[in-house]
Amino acid sequence: MRETDLRRPVQSGTKLGRSRRHLGANGGMTHKGKLLAAALLAMGIWTLDGSAQAAEIRPEHPAVKARLLQTELMVAALYCDERGRYNAFVRKFRNELTAYGKQLQKLFRDAHGAQAQPNLDQFITRVANAESQRHLADTNAHCEDSSILFTELLNLNRSEFRRFSDQRGIRLPTASLALR
Repeated sequence: MRETDLRRPVQSGTKLGRSRRHLGANGGMTHKGKLLAAALLAMGIWTLDGSAQAAEIRPEHPAVKARLLQTELMVAALYCDERGRYNAFVRKFRNELTAYGKQLQKLFRDAHGAQAQPNLDQFITRVANAESQRHLADTNAHCEDSSILFTELLNLNRSEFRRFSDQRGIRLPTASLALR
């Protein structure tokens, strides 16, 4: 599977490195302005045409991986009659899920500005739909795998959730993770 880039511009048309204090008397960049532009270009937050680079959201980010895991379990709760164990999972890891949820919201705010919530909602919907398709492709295997997953998670200490979530591979096609 190819690596997915969930990059989006914070605001289209944003220009960096050309503020008045970095322009010389003739309108060209001062030495200080050129150094600033070179630093921003090197850090990947400024492009050669002067536009701002998008903040990015990577599938490997711990908050994204935690949301993928939570969505996988939510779909299993619905399709595999695991509502009780899903509720136990949410109760047990409420603090961790809330913290990751806040991180995910921040990632989307940084990447999408005012459009953060609609983009986050679309992302979560696409992930849930992809997980549903995975279930429908092999219902028995999916429910068996989900049962094992619930057992593993519910046997963890709360302090082990991050490690478990971080080490878990992404099980969905990366195309389902891309934002449009």
